[in-house]
Amino acid sequence: LQFAAYMARSVGHKAVHVYLAAVRMLHIQAGFSDPLLQRLRLSLLLRGIQRAQGRKHTRCPRLPITGRLLNAMKGVIRSSSLLCDHDKLMLWAAYTTAYFGFLRVSEFTAPSIADFEYSRTLSVHDLTFKMGCAFLSLKASKTDVGRQGCTVVLAPTDRPLCPVRALRKYVKSRSALESYPLFVWQHGQFLTRESLSAHMRSHLQQLGLQQEQFATHSFRIGAAASAANAKISTSLIQTMGRWSSDCFRRYLRTDMSTFRQVAQALASS
Repeated sequence: LQFAAYMARSVGHKAVHVYLAAVRMLHIQAGFSDPLLQRLRLSLLLRGIQRAQGRKHTRCPRLPITGRLLNAMKGVIRSSSLLCDHDKLMLWAAYTTAYFGFLRVSEFTAPSIADFEYSRTLSVHDLTFKMGCAFLSLKASKTDVGRQGCTVVLAPTDRPLCPVRALRKYVKSRSALESYPLFVWQHGQFLTRESLSAHMRSHLQQLGLQQEQFATHSFRIGAAASAANAKISTSLIQTMGRWSSDCFRRYLRTDMSTFRQVAQALASS
């Protein structure tokens, strides 16, 4: 009780639950009984903490990056004097890949600027072009607990906002080290969550937007929101975003024309 009350002074009620779960796990691993079992007073305290805090520790909802906003960001990238041609192509390819692929940032960036795990990180070898589309083989993701992997299909849009065209231009400009991460800066460092976020927020700020309202997850949020606004069915959005455990089988059964339809809708949002 004292621990939960003390933690509530500096963190939100959800974080208090996480810390208590860690305490519970350590107790069980050490051979003790579950310290949280049948603790009515603790349960009432946690409910009280949640009511008392209200929205105090609630994170502001992240805004979506839509196709229209992406097009505006493209102009900022093109006019940048801080980026070389290679880095401009790389960032634009990363932006469009994240958006059209409904990707989580961990699925296409490296964990650090110099190190990566080949068994997890998206590499050049994981990208193929066929039937006019780009295919990404994700070796690991948040919902893929068994590491079975899945394939993300990026279809062409025949519009200025096109992930396939962006990837082709970028791959043509970079070295052919297939074992390296797909997205690499000109100086050889890998694209990470931190560097992607820094450039993304800088570009949004230059557009007059409040950068703190956006995060790298905004690409995935924007893809889902744009697809919903385009009247794409919720079941297809769930499949495209891989939000269910059987997403891999659904993906294979999705007709190629459907991927093209979704890509067209995202590009025109």
